[in-house]
Amino acid sequence: MPAIDRNAAAQLSHVARSLRRLVRSPMIGRRWLNGPNTGIGMRPIDLLRSPGGLRLLHDYLMQFEPR
Repeated sequence: MPAIDRNAAAQLSHVARSLRRLVRSPMIGRRWLNGPNTGIGMRPIDLLRSPGGLRLLHDYLMQFEPR
């Protein structure tokens, strides 16, 4: 079994928390991600399956993080 990259694991758990927050957010809800950086009409699951999608989704979610 490969060693777990702690930094990657931390990033993944952060993205998972952000995803849960995104889905629960009344401002965004379960609507598709239509931001300019994510490709028009891509659902989060489609985005995650695309190459580089996790990074794009993370960047999109960061727009909604409290500053």
